[in-house]
Amino acid sequence: MAVTLAPPPAAFLQGNYDPAGYVFGVPSTYPQPKPPAVLYQPVMWWLSTGTGTMGGRPVKPGDYIAVIATGRDFGQYRFGQYIFGGAGPTDWPAGLVDFVPYDHTLPAEKQPPWPNAGCPFGDNFPGWRIVVDALYNDLVGSRTYGTPTYGDEVYGDAAGAQLRWADVTRPAYQVVISVGTSDGAPAVSHAEIQLALIDDTGEWFDFEIPSIWYQADLGTPLRVGFFDPQYRYHPIVIGEIVSIRDEHDTLPRYIEVGGVSRSTELVTSVPGWQRPAERTATRFMALLAAAGWRWENYSLVFPGDPMLHADVEPRTIVVRDELDRTVQSAGWFVDEDRWGGVRVRQWPHEWVGTPIVVTDCKEGSDDLLSGSMLFVRDQSQLLNVAVLGNADVTQTVVTAEEEFSIAQFGRRSEGMGFPLTDLAFASASDAQATVIRTVNRFAFITRHVDEVVADTDIDTGWLPVLADLDTGDPVTVHRREVHDMTLHNVVVGFTHEITPNRFTSTIHTSTLDPTYR
Repeated sequence: MAVTLAPPPAAFLQGNYDPAGYVFGVPSTYPQPKPPAVLYQPVMWWLSTGTGTMGGRPVKPGDYIAVIATGRDFGQYRFGQYIFGGAGPTDWPAGLVDFVPYDHTLPAEKQPPWPNAGCPFGDNFPGWRIVVDALYNDLVGSRTYGTPTYGDEVYGDAAGAQLRWADVTRPAYQVVISVGTSDGAPAVSHAEIQLALIDDTGEWFDFEIPSIWYQADLGTPLRVGFFDPQYRYHPIVIGEIVSIRDEHDTLPRYIEVGGVSRSTELVTSVPGWQRPAERTATRFMALLAAAGWRWENYSLVFPGDPMLHADVEPRTIVVRDELDRTVQSAGWFVDEDRWGGVRVRQWPHEWVGTPIVVTDCKEGSDDLLSGSMLFVRDQSQLLNVAVLGNADVTQTVVTAEEEFSIAQFGRRSEGMGFPLTDLAFASASDAQATVIRTVNRFAFITRHVDEVVADTDIDTGWLPVLADLDTGDPVTVHRREVHDMTLHNVVVGFTHEITPNRFTSTIHTSTLDPTYR
């Protein structure tokens, strides 16, 4: 059950604390509960006035300090007093707590949940917590400007209403998340979130006034993530609520919340759009501004910055479509990171980083076990003729071909969204580099791993991997049954399903190993 908010209300502030004297295991050096409280509660927090180390992390002045539960050791306390391996939800004695800093100075959209938010993920994963939270003004009795008419209800509230990540996790839930594509094409669809939970009391989701003024509602940012046993936060997806369904003819009361990634805000029309010849990054940022993009891009890095030609005449655009056209002119693709920020990367996906290693037979292996792998032999990822054409008055067309692949398979030019026409590239040499890279990548791929199914019921080692899974992650798939085969791949999309104590995912990959050379 959700127990707290982030950042916490001032009512739970226990006072100032200098972490310089903190010694784990010596309760007299701990931040103390404010009398008359003698036990620690998960909503308590202290304001740091100095520097030190708590919970293995540095603390600086101005940080919030949160109390967290620690598991009890064998033989500690009498039988039945506390849960073995954990301290229970509330009323923690000093011997069962530690403390961690919380950086409240981060922008709201980048703040992690409060350390005690969410629900324990289950008996098989001690110390792991799932957190579903939403960014909204959750103060009961407040209302924002414009709701409803002047003089109706109270304007604002005495506590100072503000947007905060409010915990809406319930003990019974099902979360389905779809990210990326199934084939790795350069145009990436919006991420989708489906949340189903029980909310009998209407504590977090309701349609009635005044509840909708201080509960999650349409347009509210929605986030799903995990805390690991070290209280490090792992965001999986951030989106915005687009639908709330209340199935009220049954008991218990089921709520279904639908969300999509923030990039749907970019699906907006702009009439009279016309740009001069300019760098790709300049046009990209101009498009974000034209759409009224509300979210910062703290990690936005462009993989180069080639020139684009000027628009011939004004026209009406859809910003998201024009973003795709802009980045594809440079040989890139655009999607969102796990914090909900827009990012741009080189296309096709590159093999970068330490691979996830998956096998169908774990005997004698430390690899992750998959209960289902889909190997295919087809031409869906075969592209041996790549064509780019621009929309300039010169109508430049750039082509790359792989003759040996054409001799074996015939001319394949329609895969992965090619040919790409009406682009804005200004330099044929820049475009030539893109088509050559594309043909080199796809000209010989007829044998590939289409999907790998991950399931924490089959291998508990999947949980930390899935908590950090992202498109572009490298994956080595080792098939040991039938005939031994190893293929190298990159993640291009996935569909997660999360229920209490279980995390499954269908991971879509694009294979890098050529079939023939």
